[in-house]
Amino acid sequence: MLRRTVLSSLVLLLVVGSSQAAWAQGFVKIDGTVDQVLPSQGITLTGKDGKKYAVGFGPTSKVALTGEGSADFLTTGSYVQMTVDMDGKGTATADVAKVQITVQGKDTAPGIIPAGGPDSKPGQPGKYFVRGTVKSNKDGTLTVAAAGKQVVVKLSPTVTVPVTIANWQMAKSGDAISGEGTNMSQPGASLTLVRGDRIEIKAAMPITKTGKK
Repeated sequence: MLRRTVLSSLVLLLVVGSSQAAWAQGFVKIDGTVDQVLPSQGITLTGKDGKKYAVGFGPTSKVALTGEGSADFLTTGSYVQMTVDMDGKGTATADVAKVQITVQGKDTAPGIIPAGGPDSKPGQPGKYFVRGTVKSNKDGTLTVAAAGKQVVVKLSPTVTVPVTIANWQMAKSGDAISGEGTNMSQPGASLTLVRGDRIEIKAAMPITKTGKK
């Protein structure tokens, strides 16, 4: 019964949210834990204050879901950086456990840079900081074009990819959620109905592109 009430409330919120409901009570702070994600409706949560909230999202809602992604986020054309153990011929000698997706710019140019700094001798075995464009990611092997060279590495089975995405539907029960929104509850309602304005969600478990954790 409660779920049905929440569902109907969220649907109503999405319908009237853009035009402002007559009973809107102003801004409300969100800080709690996700209870349930209702596809195409919104998120229910329990706040640190012990209260229950239902958050709906509209076209102007700003959402950021951050967490550790899986290797399927490393698609062709992604610009990435990682630390790679290499031998003297530039061949990776160990699996890579972490790959970061970034944006190419003046301070993030492609390259293969000795982690030891300027004192490192060119071509010597050791750790290298690799930054470049993903050419392929297949069967646990990642190929990256970096400064005119192809760097081929094996990804660890537990590789992590820090990601930030604007998709609240990929949140899961247990995720931390915070931010602010507009209170759309009717006076005296036991459930605080919120139109999410700026919402941040921190994933408690690794995120996959399919939305499964």
